[in-house]
Amino acid sequence: MALSYLFERAPWLEVLAKNLHGRAPWLARWAGAVAKRRHKATPAAPASAAVVPFEVLTNACARWGIGEGDILVVHSSADLPKTLGMSPREVIAGLKAIVGESGTLAMPAIPLLKGEPAGAQRLKDESYETVLTYDVRRSPPWTGTLPRQLMQTAGSMRSHHPLNTMVALGPHAAAMMGHNLSEPEPMPCGPGSSWAYCHQHGAKILAINCDLAHSLTMIHVVEDMHDGGWPIRHWYRQRRFKVVADGAERMVTVRERRAHWSMFFAERSLSRQLAVQGILRTHQSPGLALTFCDSRELIAFARQHPDPVFPYWIPFHRLFSLAQPSSPSR
Repeated sequence: MALSYLFERAPWLEVLAKNLHGRAPWLARWAGAVAKRRHKATPAAPASAAVVPFEVLTNACARWGIGEGDILVVHSSADLPKTLGMSPREVIAGLKAIVGESGTLAMPAIPLLKGEPAGAQRLKDESYETVLTYDVRRSPPWTGTLPRQLMQTAGSMRSHHPLNTMVALGPHAAAMMGHNLSEPEPMPCGPGSSWAYCHQHGAKILAINCDLAHSLTMIHVVEDMHDGGWPIRHWYRQRRFKVVADGAERMVTVRERRAHWSMFFAERSLSRQLAVQGILRTHQSPGLALTFCDSRELIAFARQHPDPVFPYWIPFHRLFSLAQPSSPSR
């Protein structure tokens, strides 16, 4: 808690910690070992057998104006069904009922791809030269139990874009996913993406028992849809994937943010600023932590921020700036 408090008020400190952790594997291993020892030394909290009624969630959604006809993007913990005393299928049905037949339920369903670079290899461009295969129907999502269940729900659709992939169920699903690969070198949150579509159609975002600031994929619409191009050199790199869908294979070239820039993402400062502005709203009850924001309010705040590279904290960012920013894909 103390460290989080410092990071919220000193983004440079969070960025420093991320860079040390990401660029020094020995430090990451040491920190992991320390955390493991502390976890073993800490007495386990008594397990709570109490099941949280689903009505706690629906009542909070009603207070925040989430209802019939909305696009609702849900981020959730893997054990949420157990917390609610429901099956994953029942949770999906309950969430869909909140937005009704005219509403659309969406979730991140980012695929676990064999061969994806990990650890220090993520920082090397040459690690991304291998063509990975993304099977729209079969590649499992690493984003949790509920996205997997939503993928298995009749009528749902999953993005053909292999990065920051989304799954959705409802009237908006087809349009949301229909143009994900239409742009030249499409970006995961750029023109034609499911995330840009959700923002443009006023999607509401709900995190259930997970940290929304850490999971906030929607914020990357700011950089991928930046007017005139994101003003930092070498932000993106090209990657090639084989996308398998409907029995057909397709080779696609996409653009993604280079991994090392993620170490400059000041998520704790972002969380605090959004909360201060009233954009990030929370509800806490025993067993259930909910966080909500409106995608249009979120993106409008980030675009109007005095720091042109917000929510990243990049020291001397003007040294990286382009004299004349290129297109949004650069």
